[in-house]
Amino acid sequence: MSELMTHLDELTAEVAALESALQAEFEAIKAQGLDQLDAIQKTKEQLLHALSDGRFERIAALVQQQVDDLPSGLPEKWQQLKESTQASQTHLKRNELVIQRKLAVLREALQAIYQTNAPQSQQLYNRTGKLTGQSGQS
Repeated sequence: MSELMTHLDELTAEVAALESALQAEFEAIKAQGLDQLDAIQKTKEQLLHALSDGRFERIAALVQQQVDDLPSGLPEKWQQLKESTQASQTHLKRNELVIQRKLAVLREALQAIYQTNAPQSQQLYNRTGKLTGQSGQS
């Protein structure tokens, strides 16, 4: 097997692992499994770092060097890698969007809690069911 095909196979395997990690991340986000999410984040970061090591550029250089003698099956493998990479990008964006939505809901809930008026928060119901307190003494 040529060096080019070896690099493509390695990249395809890593992108597939990233896809799996992103799917697991999505499931952990839905289930709100923070411990699981933390472990998945570490794996995802390692995979993203590994994929950003310049191998795509090396493959492009190898293709340019072997343009007249490209291995059979290269277009199919390249298409598979391209589709997997696009799917991973879509999953990454989806997960980011879900996290952003959950954070927005949490911020709104916290804001609602902290924006209560101070006088109202000091009002209490007495035994007769009437409000008592600084702003609403009966």
